Amino acid sequence: MSSIVVTLAHKEVARLLLDRNITKQTDFEWIAQLRYYRNDKVVEVSVFDATIEYGYEYNYRRQSIVNTPLTDRCFRTILQAYRYHLYSGIVGPTSCGKTETVRSLTGALAKLFYIVNCNNSVSYDCATRIFKGVVSCGAWVCFENFDRLKQELLSAIAQNLTQMKQAVSSNSKTINFDGCDLTLNVSGHVCVNVDSAQTGYTDLPDNLKVLFRFVSMTAPDIGRIAEIELFAGGFLHAKKLAAKLAVTYKLLSEHLGERRYYNFSASSLKTVVATAIDMKRNVPDENEHTLLLRSMIDINIPQLCTADIPVFQRIVRDVFPESDVLPSFDCSAILKALESVCAKRSLVAHPIFKLKIIQIIELMIKGTRLAPQ
Repeated sequence: MSSIVVTLAHKEVARLLLDRNITKQTDFEWIAQLRYYRNDKVVEVSVFDATIEYGYEYNYRRQSIVNTPLTDRCFRTILQAYRYHLYSGIVGPTSCGKTETVRSLTGALAKLFYIVNCNNSVSYDCATRIFKGVVSCGAWVCFENFDRLKQELLSAIAQNLTQMKQAVSSNSKTINFDGCDLTLNVSGHVCVNVDSAQTGYTDLPDNLKVLFRFVSMTAPDIGRIAEIELFAGGFLHAKKLAAKLAVTYKLLSEHLGERRYYNFSASSLKTVVATAIDMKRNVPDENEHTLLLRSMIDINIPQLCTADIPVFQRIVRDVFPESDVLPSFDCSAILKALESVCAKRSLVAHPIFKLKIIQIIELMIKGTRLAPQ
């Protein structure tokens, strides 16, 4: 699937260049693309006037992200920040693809990449060790939820980043970092993610903000993402199904989005698409609308309260009026074992209890993460 997604992205770039009659290397639409050049024995990657040497680092990715104008703008902002010896930051809502976008870019550059989840366990010593790795081996690091760090730690990090920036800007060969003399590798980069739903960005110290070039990631184009992934997964009616899926999730967000523990984000939609693709591989002759409908039911019903299930059913019925629901897997053996265990432990096998057990098993089979409410 990754090869298909990448090929479709290249196809759209080629179509854009042909439609706009791009013939010169200085045309804006050409220099705005991620371009690879071989100079002597070195491969370089360029966007605008930013050029970085290809890293030859293997980064395993199960599947490439779908390129959209939003991800392209993010790529360009990050590489322009790198070009001018600044760091990059992405501001956006939860589950909009901030970290995956950075991961995709480092994959294209073949750079060593690490993700750091910023929580209470991140101390000054921990941050210092990370920065030592960045300056010595040229790794790219993404700090998730950067705004959750304490103010005193952010001030200390600002001093470290300022020292790193000054060393790179002055073309120094070495850097004395926290008492250690290190050989400076200028290919390293620091990227941070900030949740726009919180007030974290406004709370960042001013001496830290000036070191970063921030880009805003609004709601992703879920219709386009679903269409590309469904097409790559073998769906013949991917465009029509993606449009219906996007409408369904928009209606669910409008009618049920007030409950904070419901997840109708892009990550949930991608889980539905991935589940539908798995079903397509198992039953390739089944109606594609039926497969997508079954996937939506399996992923979304377990998280809904009993009172909200009729609302979900009405929305799905309106969007998929002629589709049948594919039956779920045979759970008779599991129910029999469950009733036996309940009898041995003097427990009541209530129908709701059995239903939730089956839903949990279905989600586990599909590889979905669980968070009991």
